[in-house]
Amino acid sequence: MSHLGKITVLSVIIVLVAAAAGCSKKDKKDKFFTGTGTGTGTGTGTGTINLSYTYRWTVDGDASQAQLDAIAANIQILSDNLYHIGEGQQYIKSITLVDKANDGKIRTIMAGIDSYFYDPGNIYAANVPDGSGGYAMLVGGLVDPYTFAHEHGHNTWYLPGNFTDLAGREEYDDGGCACVMSTMAASGAMQYCDSSVHSIGSYSDCWTGIKAKCSMTHATGSFPDPGACPTATTVTITNN
Repeated sequence: MSHLGKITVLSVIIVLVAAAAGCSKKDKKDKFFTGTGTGTGTGTGTGTINLSYTYRWTVDGDASQAQLDAIAANIQILSDNLYHIGEGQQYIKSITLVDKANDGKIRTIMAGIDSYFYDPGNIYAANVPDGSGGYAMLVGGLVDPYTFAHEHGHNTWYLPGNFTDLAGREEYDDGGCACVMSTMAASGAMQYCDSSVHSIGSYSDCWTGIKAKCSMTHATGSFPDPGACPTATTVTITNN
C-alpha cells in the first residue's frame, strides 16, 4: 500500500531523560529512561540557530502507517533536545521518513520499529559506515532523546573528544563524564561537556571538539536551558 503525506510535528516538551544510552552494546542491563517532561514555553535560545539538519530516515521493512506515524510523532522531541544541548544553535529542520529502504542517514529495522532500541536485546543504538564515506545512525523507531543525541554526537562531531574520525571511543568506557556522550549510569547529563566538567583524561571535552568543526559557541562553565526549539521540524512520510 502506498501513501505519501506531509506533516509538521509540533511539541513543546523537552524530555531530559535518565537513559542508559550506548553504542552497539549487547545484553546491557542498565535501567532505561523514564522521561516525563513538562515544558510549556516556546523558548528563544541563547544564540542564533546556525545549524539545521535534514535527514532521510529509513525503515528496512514494510511498516504500517501507524508505526511510521509513531516515529514521526517523536521527532520534534529529538529536535528539541538537540536544540537544548546546542544551547539554541542547532535543530532538525526536516526528515523524510521512508519504509522498505535501508539507505538513510538514520536507520531503523523492523525488529526495533516499536522500541527504544535498534535491535531489542542486542543493540541499543550505533553508528556504522553508510557506504558513501560517512556514517549512519542505527536507532529504534521510538528512540529516546538522550540516546539519539549521543549517536548524533558521534555521527556529526566524532565525539567524544576533538577528532576527525569515528573510532569507537566512548566516555563511559573511561569512567564516565557529565555529558550526553556518557551514560546516566556513568555520570552522564543532557549536555555537551566542557573543560569545567570534563573528567576523561585521554581526550578533550566535547565543546572543544564541536567548536573546532562549526560555528556554534559556548561559554565555559555555563549550561543554559534555551527551552523548546521555536522552529517545528517538517516530517514527510512515504509509506511504500
